[in-house]
Amino acid sequence: MLIDIKNTKVYLISPGTGKYRDRTITVLIRLIDEGFKKVEYVKSLPGINNTASLTNTVLDIFKRELDGDQPFIILEDDCAFFTKYDTIDTPHNCDVLYLGVALWSYPYSIDTLYTRNRPHIIHNSSSTVESYNNTLTRLKGMTGGHAILYKSRDFIKTFIDKMNEISQNVDDVPHDLLFSSLHSSYNVFALKQPMFYQDSTLGGQEDVTKLTFNGVCYS
Repeated sequence: MLIDIKNTKVYLISPGTGKYRDRTITVLIRLIDEGFKKVEYVKSLPGINNTASLTNTVLDIFKRELDGDQPFIILEDDCAFFTKYDTIDTPHNCDVLYLGVALWSYPYSIDTLYTRNRPHIIHNSSSTVESYNNTLTRLKGMTGGHAILYKSRDFIKTFIDKMNEISQNVDDVPHDLLFSSLHSSYNVFALKQPMFYQDSTLGGQEDVTKLTFNGVCYS
């Protein structure tokens, strides 16, 4: 499926106040200047901390999109362009496409998310990713949720159901950790040449996200 990326709905999540106001404006301008036509700023929902706030907001967007049938993108407010695309060709069975990558992995099952173990930094981990074609890699456990395109409503529904289950015990599970635990059950891909990274000038983790991806390990 060839996706017209600039005509795809984009949700930009940010608290939008204080230091986040300038970050939000900067990213909005970047998107508009690049020709993105369907950008919506979404103010972060309340949470006991920033992690919970972001997860709650992603969950709310998923509920809004559950009955839809078009791909959509969720961005965090520290994104910058790394590689520019007009279109992206995705496999017909693609459920999720990571437009940004990270040097983080959380190789645990959904049940062990309760333990809140710190994610492991990874290098040269063939068990985490595998090459799919010249432009895409298939993921098996990478974390990092700063730039993701969602196609599958089944993935979205599973995330909603799992979050409802987990929230009975833990109220600030990072959404990207839950995503990573679902990779083995879905067709999840990432761009080898990412579209976005987290900009350090906006408070992002540039050192672990401004990377190219060779399909076997991070390079």
